[in-house]
Amino acid sequence: MKNKLRYLLLVIGILGLLVGCGGDTTADLSSEGNTQEDVEYYTVIFDKNTTSDDLTDDETFTYFSTGWNAEKKSSVVQIEKTDDAYIPMEDVPTPTRKGYYFAGWQTKPVIEDTDIVHGVSKYQVFFDTKLTTLALQQLEQVSEEEKEYRDIYQEAFYIKDFENLTEDGTLTLYARWVEQTEIDSEEDLKNIKNDLYGAYILTSDITLTEAWEPIGAYYSNYEFYNNDWWTYAFRGSFDGNGHTIYGLNIQSATHELPDWVLDEEAIWYADGNDGNGTAALFAAISDAEIKNLTLESPVISITGENTYTGHFLYAAAVASFDMESSIRNVNVNNPIIQLEYSDVNISYEDEMYISIGGVEAGGWSSSIKNCNVTNGTIILNEKTIKRHGGEIYAGGLIGEGFAGLDNNKVDVAITINGEDVSTAEQDSVLKVWVGGLTGTSTTSKNNTINADIAVNVVKPVGKADVNVGGIAGAQRYQKAEQNEVIANIITNCKLDENEGNTRVGAAVGFFDIYYAVIVLEYSTYIECGTAGNDLNVTWNGNQYNVLMPEEGYPVLDGKKISYIAVKDTEMDGASYASNVDELLDVYGGYITSEHMVDALMLIKME
Repeated sequence: MKNKLRYLLLVIGILGLLVGCGGDTTADLSSEGNTQEDVEYYTVIFDKNTTSDDLTDDETFTYFSTGWNAEKKSSVVQIEKTDDAYIPMEDVPTPTRKGYYFAGWQTKPVIEDTDIVHGVSKYQVFFDTKLTTLALQQLEQVSEEEKEYRDIYQEAFYIKDFENLTEDGTLTLYARWVEQTEIDSEEDLKNIKNDLYGAYILTSDITLTEAWEPIGAYYSNYEFYNNDWWTYAFRGSFDGNGHTIYGLNIQSATHELPDWVLDEEAIWYADGNDGNGTAALFAAISDAEIKNLTLESPVISITGENTYTGHFLYAAAVASFDMESSIRNVNVNNPIIQLEYSDVNISYEDEMYISIGGVEAGGWSSSIKNCNVTNGTIILNEKTIKRHGGEIYAGGLIGEGFAGLDNNKVDVAITINGEDVSTAEQDSVLKVWVGGLTGTSTTSKNNTINADIAVNVVKPVGKADVNVGGIAGAQRYQKAEQNEVIANIITNCKLDENEGNTRVGAAVGFFDIYYAVIVLEYSTYIECGTAGNDLNVTWNGNQYNVLMPEEGYPVLDGKKISYIAVKDTEMDGASYASNVDELLDVYGGYITSEHMVDALMLIKME
């Protein structure tokens, strides 16, 4: 199924929140030139499969889709027959069954233990295309050399290739159901890796006695993938059941990759040129649920001879990277995360990328609610030797966040020490985002933050942006609102006087246009910024009440800009001239204006 460097740009569909859902290949009976009589269809049947020993019964069902435009749908889908027809995610139901947990759609009705290979069923089906709509747009700006280096390409589970497709074009997929597996020992906890789609519940407290190897894996291309294709992420349910895990101790972010993940003839294989750089209980989670858990005094100490020297480094107590998961009622008490980093072993295509958080290091479309980080310590000492620049994210709860953060409590001390000593001729911008709650914020509400933040960055020559805030280093889109913040911020940065910037805000340091424009692909009007936060912040020993510094706003022709307009817009008696292309020329953008709707974004710091 893998054809390297194939870019089937056949899908630009409706974009879901943050990550694309791919195109819709379902039949359009109203298309000009087609009639119901001259178009052939595949029939895809999603079988609820509660009686796997009897395949003669009809276990199709109806369900309601999720989201603001919820509609009643059938588990029998017709898809127009083409060579590249696949099943779009919007047509895939998620069934429920009392006493069981859904563990994905399979091509056979009964999955035995022997069918689970390295944590993933051999008969698991992934939907939609592998690359997201956003990824395809971003890759338009990437060189062919980098694509080849990343070994990144588009693919899908094409219906014509399924072995159980009948001659009349019918494909039946079966729900896999699992019951909760009880976990009451260190060995049980380790064995979660044997079924990454399972459901687990702690039945007692556990004390770990050995250095921990994270559950699951994160590979370097996953950031471009629809979450269904994060093959080796934990995708199941983990219920701590009110119990505590003691002794989580991680000393390295380098993982020995077993031969099977690099074998392209294997059932599943790694995607990307790097599977290192994770340090957490879970290396990656995707569409997972983690709840009712306490981690007591976890230690992540990657220092000395274990100093990390690779491309990316994600460190946190619970999860290194999260795509569209839910974390609820998780307590992280007395965590210590101490990292040392040097870029001496990165390739010429890569730059330093570090993300650190008390609960998770990176979260895209994830949700963290009712979680606590108590008496946390985060320390990073990094030095770039081989290349200039790179990115650093740090926050008490989460590092790089495209996440919904609601009703969490954070008590943390964060220290970031960075030094650029590279003699490389080509400069690259250093970007640093540090916040009491999160490095970068999208939606945060009703959180309580108590943070001591110290940022010491040295890059005397070249471009550097250091952004620090009581809530977040940067606001990307949506709002940070109704948060209660006590923060003491100290910055001591030695940057180029012409090309270096240190921005500090009591709430946020910077409004990040590059990522904010993502929502303009599907939202016609949105207000972004801060609102109603209770802030008690000092900066370098002085009381500081500036929500976001003036230099945190976008600027055109020397004038502060408080909106982004894709077209000339009139609203509530005010006129907003189109400025998106000019802003993208200055600040860049994750997507280009060609992919945006006629949208207006207001930047409001209140």
